[in-house]
Amino acid sequence: MGRISITVFVLIGAAIALGRASTLYAKCKKECEDNAGDVEEDEISRALLNLCLGRCTNEDYVRCKASCRTNFDSKPEERKACSRRCKSVGRDRCQEDCRYGGPACLDECVNLYGYG
Repeated sequence: MGRISITVFVLIGAAIALGRASTLYAKCKKECEDNAGDVEEDEISRALLNLCLGRCTNEDYVRCKASCRTNFDSKPEERKACSRRCKSVGRDRCQEDCRYGGPACLDECVNLYGYG
């Protein structure tokens, strides 16, 4: 019973950390979009928005991976599963951000976060 309680607390801690990271990502993304300018007409604004969104996604990915290392330091299988989730979320966000990034953007997402 003691091991189950500890595992539950660790999982709750990881969920809170990942939730906090997602909130930071949402704030970062909103800030990028609010400051983007006219992305429909201006190619430079689109490129800058894409860079900004990429930074938000990468920072969130780094926080997620750090959370996995911290919360599952002595549990390699759980740490790997957590890291896979970080990659999956990073890849999905990166691909979503590519709406302004052009065709090479999707290739970059695969290079950074792997295939789905």
